Parts: sequence; structure tokens; C-alpha cells
Amino acid sequence: MLLVVAIFVLTSKALAQPKYVKDAYKSFNMEKYFEASSKCADAFVKLGVKGDIKTKGEMAYKAGESFRFTERIADANAWYEKAIELKYFDVVPEILFYNGEMLRMMNENDKAIKSYRQYQKINPTDLRTTTALEICEQNEKFKLVKTKHIVSHEPGLSRKEMDMAPMFADAARSLVIFGSSRKGSVGDKPDPRTGEPYMDLWMSAKDKKGNWQEPVLLDKALKINTGDNEGTICFDGQFKSAFITRCPNVKKQNLGCQIMVAEMSGLKYDKAGGKWKQIDTLPIKQSYKLNDSVSLGHPCVTRDEKLLIFASDAQEIGGVKSFGGRDLWSVVLSIDKKTKKFTVDGVKNLGPKINTPANELFPTLGSNGELFFASDGHPGFGGLDIFVVAPDAVANTWTGVPENLGSPINGQSNDYAIYDMNRTTGYFTSERKGPNGEYSPDIYSYKMPEILYDLNIIVYERGTKTRIEDAAVVLTEVDGEFNDTKNTNGKGKTGWETDASKNRIIIGNKTYKIIASKEGYVNDVRGTTITTVGVTGSKSFLVEISLLPLRDIVLNEVQYVRSQWTFINDATCNSIDSIAKVKEELDNFPNVVIKIFSHTDARDADDRNQTLSENRARAYYTALVDLGVDPRRIIPEGRGEKEPRKWKDDQGVEVVLTEEYINQFKTTEPKKFEYLHQLNRRTTAEVVRQDFNPTADPETMEEAKKKRNYKSYLKY
Repeated sequence: MLLVVAIFVLTSKALAQPKYVKDAYKSFNMEKYFEASSKCADAFVKLGVKGDIKTKGEMAYKAGESFRFTERIADANAWYEKAIELKYFDVVPEILFYNGEMLRMMNENDKAIKSYRQYQKINPTDLRTTTALEICEQNEKFKLVKTKHIVSHEPGLSRKEMDMAPMFADAARSLVIFGSSRKGSVGDKPDPRTGEPYMDLWMSAKDKKGNWQEPVLLDKALKINTGDNEGTICFDGQFKSAFITRCPNVKKQNLGCQIMVAEMSGLKYDKAGGKWKQIDTLPIKQSYKLNDSVSLGHPCVTRDEKLLIFASDAQEIGGVKSFGGRDLWSVVLSIDKKTKKFTVDGVKNLGPKINTPANELFPTLGSNGELFFASDGHPGFGGLDIFVVAPDAVANTWTGVPENLGSPINGQSNDYAIYDMNRTTGYFTSERKGPNGEYSPDIYSYKMPEILYDLNIIVYERGTKTRIEDAAVVLTEVDGEFNDTKNTNGKGKTGWETDASKNRIIIGNKTYKIIASKEGYVNDVRGTTITTVGVTGSKSFLVEISLLPLRDIVLNEVQYVRSQWTFINDATCNSIDSIAKVKEELDNFPNVVIKIFSHTDARDADDRNQTLSENRARAYYTALVDLGVDPRRIIPEGRGEKEPRKWKDDQGVEVVLTEEYINQFKTTEPKKFEYLHQLNRRTTAEVVRQDFNPTADPETMEEAKKKRNYKSYLKY
């Protein structure tokens, strides 16, 4: 993959180095990574057991770097491990981070996390590590982020060499241009950086059967393609101007990539590769006084030709700082009236929601104005993943949270350079294992099959998460005739996909209601709704429904001042918060009527305890009504000391907390004595009805308050 990489060159200060070590240094420092990978590895072996440990560590490190820069992940990991064994991380701590990156891309998350954390201890300020650890920890989650896209290898556009970044060159989408290092490119010698021939831009068109025809090299006469690398291309809305990435390779010069502009005239698929008018350098480096070594590339221009988005490794452009790695930037485009050439102004970084301390690359625009890009800094599957951001209401701005496109478009290998037609079909580049078993950048297409919907239901017990078997689940089409009932299986699951005739149950532009119930549980009368209205792609709906056990409403801890019905509401027990939780439960089940029971301990006379419990029940009732609960849904009742609590003792034996049982601890364990009495001072509840209807109930709210002595407590 033709990526511009940041190099931190470290050379040994030793004077008398062997020639093979000097040759390895030279290749590496000249960024001839394909060549350097073997030279550094050979130097490591030749140094042997008597070689300088620091030099051996450096050779292993540089071999690992060279393999990483040429996308040979497993080899990079192997050489990083050798350098780590020699503790070369004392010299270059980042080796631990990069080794973690290789392990992550090899799907060895546990090892990657260990390497990242070791680096984090040495350099806790590197924000890349935080992101990388988050990616590893969420990796299993992202494996479940799947779409129904069908991904296909495009053999007409892909060869064993590198093929990448397809872009349509006309409104009819009959012509496609892409980068390739295949035989026949202008730069026919291997690029010492990658070991592949230099990349050029090639063109193809579909024949009448829809197959891609043999690609042809773009216009040689105007030198659209050169002996350098030409990798990515994009077009303005009228397909008159093309913006091209060119990466020069000049001996003894460290020159970064540039964005070129070419004008087209009558572009068509032929042996000449179409017709072009002129090609010039877009003056971004000149306008912002950037160093020649800075790289700019992966251009993406908006349809109105007012804004160009691009990737760069610049640490700062026009006084605006980068977030690290390669960032996405934008500049305003305009035409100079005198020279008729493009000028740039108003540079902006696309911001922290899009850019990360790692790399953001290959921006493209979708049919609805959404921004697609590749990143290895956002949580995903590993390596570069493709993300999308919806457009803002303000033209040519994107400030939303990037969404990972999911599998199968993204995978463990690098995925990037997408051309999305309509969110259902398009093309992209991937380094996944190809049909010939090779890992190489190739062009793939994707399409969404017929839009399909299915519905999966899980019913579980509220509070315990225990799956409920044989629960009845009713699916009803809102404002329609469809109605069907299914029962959950042993795992609490059921669902709808097709009927006996293989017709889809859930169809487009419809809304459905789901209700679950089972004897012994509070019925889910309100139900849950799903809708396919506005859903443009296939979707698998998952609905989880919790049912509350009919006689098992657990009230959070509420305590009262001894011999009073005043709530304790302090650091020891926040009774008001506990009652608010009960209000939330009742809101979840609006057709339920409950009876609340207040209990006292056994100290004091029976009649006084009965009165106290009634007052406490009414206090609890009053608090719920004050929070907005319909008083007709609550029946308060005091039960005095008549129903002591059941409790398991220290040996796990269940006992009843009678006064006689508790009194045995009065002198020997006074704290336990008080604690057991406190356990008896409690409020419990049970469901008594599930058919409450606020409009049909014979009582009014005011009548209910009066009948139940709302805020009118009994006195001793």
C-alpha cells in the first residue's frame, strides 16, 4: 500500500562498523525499505553472538520497521520481538507500540495489549496507546458489527501486483481509474521502498456484459504517469479537473508527495488512455511554506469544487496543529483570473472527532455528501478500517461521530480508499487474503442484496436476567392486519423472518408492535415498537423484553427513624432515592396496581406497632404520589409486628426473626441485636392487579387520595 510514513531515523554512533552494517544503515536512511529489510536482517545475523548488543538491537529494530513499512506484518513482528529481547526499547520505546500494532493486525489481542501497556508505562503521554488499547478491548464487539453486504474480488481490475483506490471518471460511471504497480507502468524498476514497481494510474471500462475490460495506462504524452509513484485520483463535479497524488523519488532528496491538477478533454477508454490538457502542482506547500519533505496526498474535492480534502503528515499547516500521525485537512479552492490556475486558502484540520493521534487517510465523498475515510486510530477490526461521517446542515462540513462500516467491508487487514455509490454498492481497496491465497492490495466491490428485515426477540426476567422459556410474544402490524404469536424457546428466544411460503414477515415502510407475557409475570402491556420506515438497507432487529415476576417487586432499602414514620435520608440511607427507583418501576409497567406493606420490629405494644406500621405505609404511599404516581395504583397497608422477616444465619440456615430469636443476642451481641430488629422494620410490595386503566377506573385521583387518607396520618 502506498502510504507516506513518518520515519524517526536513529543511527549508531560507533565508529568502526562493518560494511554490511553501514550498507544496512544507508538503505534504511534512504527509505529503501524493501532493500533495507533484508540488509538489516542479514546484518543482525552476521553480527553473531559477539556483536555489539546495541547495534544488533538496532538492526533488529530497523528490520522490523522496514517490514512494517512494506506491509509484511508477521515479519515485522518477528524482528520487533528480537529487538525487544535485546531491550532495545530502552533506546526506542516506540518499538513496543509498533509491535503491539503488528500483533493487533495479526489478531493476537492479548499479546498486543501486553505490549501496549508496557509502552504506556514508559511513555504515558502518548495518546495513541489509549486508542489502541480501546480498539483491542472492543475487538470482539466489532466482530459482531456485520452488515449483509456481499463483497467480491474484482479480477478485471486486480493483478498480483498492488491495485488500489478505484475512482469513476464520468457521470455515467462507465470509466474507472485506479492506481496499480502492474507490469507496463512507466516506472518499470522496483521501488526500493516497497519492492514493487512504481505505481501509475490505469483506466478500464465495462463491456456490454458488465465485465471490466483490460486496463490501459493513462496518457503518456502529457506525463500524467511518470517514473514516480502516482497513486490516487479524484475529479470535480463536472469531470473536467482531476486531482492526483504524485510521490517523487529523487536520489539524495527527501521529497514528500504532492497533489497535482490535470485538465481533461474528451476522456474515454482507448489505447492512449484518454486525452488530457495540462498538469500542474496544486500550490499547497508553496502557499503555506511547507517543507519539501512534507507529504500531501489522497485528494478529495467537493462537487461544487469549493473545497479540497487531503491527507498529510505535516505537524502544522498555516498555524493549525495536527493531532498526530497523518491527518485529514481541507483547503478552499479558487481559480486565479490571470493564470487560470487553482489557488488555495483557508486551510483547516477536520478536527478531533475525525482525526486521531494515529492515521486518517483516503477521504472520499458519498452520494449524499457523507465523508468516507480510512483510519487506524478509531476503534475497529485492526489496521486501517473504513469509516463514514454524515454531512452537517452547513455545506462541506462534517462534525459528527465516525461510524465504522463493519464487516465484511472492514476486516483484520487494511481496508481503505472506498468509492461508495449509494450506501449499498461501491468499490474499495483491501489487503485481505485474495483468491490466490496472497495478501496484497486488491480492488473489491460490494453490494447489498435485496433489502431484508428480520426480528429477533429475547425475553428475560427483570433483575436477574434469567431467560424466560415459553413466554408468549405477539407481533402486530400497527395500522395493518398482520398479527402473529410465537412462544420463546429454552433460551428465551423467538423471532420472525419468513412465513411458510418464504415471504418476508417484516417488510419495508411499516411499524410493528411487540408484546410479551407469561403467567406469573407482570404483562408487558405497553409493548415495544420497531419500524422500517426510513430504513434504506437490510436490518436485523433485536428486541430485548424484561418481565417482572408477579409477586416479586423488590423495593430498595428504606429506613425510618425509630418509633417514627419519618424517613432516614442521609449518608447512611438515602430513602428518597430508593422510593424514586420504585416510581421508575411503576412507570415501566403503567397497568400494574401494587399493595405496599410496612412492618415494624417487636419492641413496643402490638397496637402501637400496628398504628406505626400504618403511618409508615401511608408515608411511603405519600412519597410515591408526590413523585407523580397515580394514587389509585398504590394500596398502603400496615402489618405491625405480625410478619417477622426470614433470614439466613452465619451457617446459612434460614430462620424467622421472631422477638424470641433476636433477644438471645441482646447482651452477648448488642450490635447484631439492633441489626436484626432493623431488618424487621421494612416495606414490601406485591402486584395485585395488571388491568389498571386511568380512564376506566371508577375512582378519581382525588377520591383515592381522600379514601386513603393522603397526607393525613394517624396519631398515637
